[in-house]
Amino acid sequence: MTALILRWRSPPASVRLRWRGPCGFGSAGQAAAVALNTSEPIAAIVGPPGPAGATGPAGNIGPKGDPGGPAGPAGPAGPAGPIGPAGPIGPKGDPGDVGPAGPIGSVGASGPQGDPGNPGVAGPAGPAGSTGAPGLAGAPGPVGPAGPAGVMGPAGAPGPVGLKGDPGPAGPIGPTGPVGPKGDPGNPGVTGPLGPIGPIGPIGPPGPIGPAGPSGSGVNLADPGAAQTYVDDFISQSTETGEIGSLNWSASNGGFSVPANEQNHPGIIRRNTTTAANVICSFFLGNAATSTIFRFDEFDEATWIFRLPVALTDTTLSFGLKGAFGTLTPAHGIYLQSLPADANWFFVCRNNNVETRVGSGVARNTAWVKIKMRRASAAEVRFSINGGPEVPVTSNIPDAADGMNVGMQIVQTGTTARSADLDFFSMKLLPVVR
Repeated sequence: MTALILRWRSPPASVRLRWRGPCGFGSAGQAAAVALNTSEPIAAIVGPPGPAGATGPAGNIGPKGDPGGPAGPAGPAGPAGPIGPAGPIGPKGDPGDVGPAGPIGSVGASGPQGDPGNPGVAGPAGPAGSTGAPGLAGAPGPVGPAGPAGVMGPAGAPGPVGLKGDPGPAGPIGPTGPVGPKGDPGNPGVTGPLGPIGPIGPIGPPGPIGPAGPSGSGVNLADPGAAQTYVDDFISQSTETGEIGSLNWSASNGGFSVPANEQNHPGIIRRNTTTAANVICSFFLGNAATSTIFRFDEFDEATWIFRLPVALTDTTLSFGLKGAFGTLTPAHGIYLQSLPADANWFFVCRNNNVETRVGSGVARNTAWVKIKMRRASAAEVRFSINGGPEVPVTSNIPDAADGMNVGMQIVQTGTTARSADLDFFSMKLLPVVR
């Protein structure tokens, strides 16, 4: 139990006392004696606080006391005692006069909030206390609703192009798509050149003789419009230009000689070159190498039989029809040809200085050669060699009105004279109107 000793002095007057025992004013408890004489203050002496007693039960609220005198000076704040249980709220007292503001004491622990009383007259503001330590941050509030979209700002300048990344791995092959509709056919391609002629097959057995045809009326060779055939077997063996053979052939450059006769080849003359290289030696009908003596559409067929006395690898030879015999490459012509680099004979058709050249498959050697050529139509010429099958040529056929002559040419690239033996020539022209 806490003992309290009071000492005071007082003038002769009645004194009333109110005693407050241990209560919840601090951690050690406080005791106070208050003189209730309204006219004379007394000095209240408060001893040091004793140890806090146990909190007693809340007492009943007493009747409202008279208001006391002016408040005495505040004593030093004692240490806070433990907070007792809240007592019941007493009736609201009359507001007392506002006393002068006392010094700010230390902040005590917050008590329970009572009912607000009527506001009193505002006293003068006390000096501002020091700023307390910031409180703990509260939990974030809920996110508010999204505001309306702002106006789009201007586009920024494009950033620099980044470095090219490494290519990723190839993806799997997708399934084959459906076949699209058939496209329009393209234009036909250009016809390719004819391939080389295969080797000649063996001659088959002769067929049976057919029935005799009806008797003909005979050909009147005196008819100026009848078909004409020209033949020369060179039996006269004349070698003077303009008088060679029965058709009086002409020649340019080189010369002629007469080899020994052979069985099955009566009448042979040999056409010789000069010893100068690249000199064209021609043999033709008419009086000049540039002469033309018939139109191509009047030509039917022609045949040459010839041979090379020795194998030649430096010589160009040709036999047939040409528009001119002063050049190896006439503007128009159909002829058999072999160039120095050729191992075989070739069939040639030329028109407007463009040629088609088809291989015969027959080797160029020293054997006798029989070449036959004929105009099958305005768009086709056919060649056969040594009695073999005909080979058609359908491109670069001379035009119908092209002037032609017939003959042969020989020219070597070296300085050794070369030769060709001529045995037989025939040509047939179609009927004409005259």
